[in-house]
Amino acid sequence: MPKQPKPNKTAADILTDAGRALFDNAEDWQASLAIALEVRRDTIRDWRSGRMSFGPDHGALDRLLALVTRREAELRQAKKEMQDWMRRNRDQGAGADRRAEGQALDEYLQQYSKDLDDHFIQLAKDHGARFNEAPGGKYTVQGRDEQWVVNEPMSLADAARAYCEEMDIG
Repeated sequence: MPKQPKPNKTAADILTDAGRALFDNAEDWQASLAIALEVRRDTIRDWRSGRMSFGPDHGALDRLLALVTRREAELRQAKKEMQDWMRRNRDQGAGADRRAEGQALDEYLQQYSKDLDDHFIQLAKDHGARFNEAPGGKYTVQGRDEQWVVNEPMSLADAARAYCEEMDIG
């Protein structure tokens, strides 16, 4: 089942989603995004947490859209070349096996994503994070010291990830 879009995403949500997609959700995606946008890594964290203003008119979103557009074109070209090559070089009778393998891989990746979300939520809770539900099923997070760590309401999994990144755990 495809991931449903979050209602009323903020500019910080868009930054996070695009950054993770561009840099393969790697552990250091924020550092890579900071380099690509020519800002400090702390700036990315501050935008995401709400400590620095980051709205729809921010110039970094224009630069981010340009990065996403370029990556999309590169991936489209790579996909076309790969499909052409596979059509020319593969045994035509093996298609059903590949579809079954693809479906199994999709199921595995969905479960892996859920497990990863659960991991970050538990890690944040173990670290003393307190999740506060905001309107629309979104969450903010306070640390052990009652200070707000994640001010911008977001999904529970994203809030847990943002908390873990901000606290440099996990």
